[in-house]
Amino acid sequence: LLITAGQTSWTVDCEKGLAECEKGNRAGMRTVKKKQVSMLNKYAEMVRGQMSKLNRNKVVAIITIEVHARDVIDRMIKVGTTYLSDFEWMSQLRFYWDKDIDDCLIKQNQSLFVY
Repeated sequence: LLITAGQTSWTVDCEKGLAECEKGNRAGMRTVKKKQVSMLNKYAEMVRGQMSKLNRNKVVAIITIEVHARDVIDRMIKVGTTYLSDFEWMSQLRFYWDKDIDDCLIKQNQSLFVY
């Protein structure tokens, strides 16, 4: 559940950043990256503290997913992804919360899955 919530939040952040890029604000995705790096730093600080082995394993799993998310943001910045319709963004697994069906949707390219 935590990873799904994180992926949903990441999708929202990236779409906001790309929307800023579409408006001409080239720093839109850089702002998203700063937020992602800040969050990773907080997780790294957390994992260095006192916690049970089970909780440490959970945080490490979250860190792994979030590092990948940061790398995707980096790649999108490097290749110049600036539109929500760009293949680099569309090819990512994107998580959305649909209030109408009260469930998580996952999109990639033209595919749609109910989680």
